[in-house]
Amino acid sequence: MKEIARSLGVSIATVSRVLSGSEDSVSDDVRRAIRETADRLGYRPRRRVGRTIAFLIDGELFNVSSLFYSNIISGAEKEVALHRYYFQFSAGAPEDSSPGGPPFKFNDLAGAILIGASHADFILRLRSRRIPIVMVDYWVPTEDIDTILVDNVDGIMRAGKHLAELGHRRVAYISGTIDGISSPERRHGFSRAQAAFGFAEDAALVGECPESISGGFEAMGRMLDRAGGEPPTAVIAYNDMVAIGAMDAIKQRGLVIPDDISVVGFDDISLSAEVTPPLTTVQVPKELMGKLAAETLFHSIAGSPHATRKILVPTRVVPRASTGAPRGR
Repeated sequence: MKEIARSLGVSIATVSRVLSGSEDSVSDDVRRAIRETADRLGYRPRRRVGRTIAFLIDGELFNVSSLFYSNIISGAEKEVALHRYYFQFSAGAPEDSSPGGPPFKFNDLAGAILIGASHADFILRLRSRRIPIVMVDYWVPTEDIDTILVDNVDGIMRAGKHLAELGHRRVAYISGTIDGISSPERRHGFSRAQAAFGFAEDAALVGECPESISGGFEAMGRMLDRAGGEPPTAVIAYNDMVAIGAMDAIKQRGLVIPDDISVVGFDDISLSAEVTPPLTTVQVPKELMGKLAAETLFHSIAGSPHATRKILVPTRVVPRASTGAPRGR
């Protein structure tokens, strides 16, 4: 610090504040000059390992899918408590410098668990301080960040196999619209299921909607209007909320579930077992995802050398009363 201070004509205290992360009273130009000089001279600050694990999710994403992510949060929080660390959750704006953004003190962060695609600036700040990161339900191409993912393609194909074994061939799919990885992966899974199980390839049987009950209701209504006299005998929805909305639209048309149309959701949120009829769905081990995220993070915090991990968690179909054989079988 003395050498850096002398070369730039600043105080040792200023250098100390920048290298320790306490930069509030230091100008951008001075901060940049100190970091560049430290890099040029080959110095690396010792990272102070805090006692807080940050869990950050985009607020809009959490509002849409809180029933799904709350169980992941629970799994992570339990594992963090076992390691005697503090757990700090934020479902706000991803940029920590924005009003209402994550109130994290970087000096006290041991690591961070991130959900969603909107954390680029926050990731850069974490990496500049060498704070370990794990992502959940999202991954960043070309970046070496440990990731916990749902096997979305396999999950949709399992749903397709369930319907094919019941005798369905005219199967529809309602996709989601969130900018992430789940929507395109599950849509790809349905394309794979069409080829594997001989489902009808009809553009009228594929829809898209926001990931909500109202979105599923409207998408299913449009699909039934387009299909005319040849509606699907079954529909797979992007998630359970969309599936529940689709069920409401089917019932409003005077059709019976599953006699006229079977319905399959994805995620197995608690609400899926409480609707009428109870919803067949693809179960995701949500608490396990949170636990694995925390375990992976603590492995990095301990400094254990490892190749970047991309862990796929398996899914399974939970059959309930919303699916059955098509009429005439």
